[in-house]
Amino acid sequence: MATPNKIHQDVMYYGAVKYLSTLEMPNNSITSDMISTTDPIVSTKLQRRIAHKYFQDGTIADDQEGMHIVYGSTGILVGFECCITETAIVGDSTVNVDLWLNGSTILTGTVNFTSAHAVRTVLTATFSALPLADDDVLEVEVDATVSSGTLPVGLLCILTHDEDAA
Repeated sequence: MATPNKIHQDVMYYGAVKYLSTLEMPNNSITSDMISTTDPIVSTKLQRRIAHKYFQDGTIADDQEGMHIVYGSTGILVGFECCITETAIVGDSTVNVDLWLNGSTILTGTVNFTSAHAVRTVLTATFSALPLADDDVLEVEVDATVSSGTLPVGLLCILTHDEDAA
C-alpha cells in the first residue's frame, strides 16, 4: 500500500467527496446534533435497547407471564435482574424466578431467593444463550414455595435486551 497523504490542518470542501474505500472515523466524531431533524436516520438502521418490567405486588405467588415477543430481525439478551421489594422471606420458604425463551429456560440456573436475601438485594441471572430472533417469545416464570416460614411481599424483575430493526 502506498504511503497516505497527511494533511495537518483544517480542510474545507465545496463539492462532493467520493470515497473509493471505507471511511474510517474516530469514535465520537459524529454526535446527535449532527443528525438532521428533517431527514433523520431511518428506524430500519437502528438498534434499540428495551427494558421490560415484571412486578408482583403483595405476597409473591406462582405465576407465568409473557414479557416480550421479539419484533426485530435479531437481538441479544443483555440482563435479567430481580429483587424482593417490600418484605423478605422468613424461614425455609423460597422464591425461584426463571426466564423462558420459546417455552424453555434460557438461564443456567433460576434466580433463587431465600431468607438469606434482604429486601432490595438484586440478584442477576446468567444466560445459557444470548441471541434472539424475530418472533421469539420471552416469559417469566415464578415458583413460590412456602415451607416453615412466610413468603416475601413484592417482586420486581427487569429484562433488558438489544433488538435490531425489523
